[in-house]
Amino acid sequence: MSSFLNNAERIFDVARQSSEPEDLTIRLNPEGGIHIVAGPDYSYTSSDTTYRVRRGQGIVEVQGQAGAQTCLLRTKQVARCWMTDRPMYLVA
Repeated sequence: MSSFLNNAERIFDVARQSSEPEDLTIRLNPEGGIHIVAGPDYSYTSSDTTYRVRRGQGIVEVQGQAGAQTCLLRTKQVARCWMTDRPMYLVA
């Protein structure tokens, strides 16, 4: 598996663990630098490997681009159960 797709899967796994709705862009430049930009900015330059992370409305998505390679990993988040095994009320 290519490092491009391997990195996308690792980013996707971390993004699925968070419940915070947010967008961010991760850029890896050829010199090894990593730039993380919060927000929906997704400008792409051909010399960078870029991953866009989107979370919100039950969706987690990682979109990657590196030269001619592209990938899209997407899933719906599992709804978290707010009900527990004990009642949230008292009977008097």
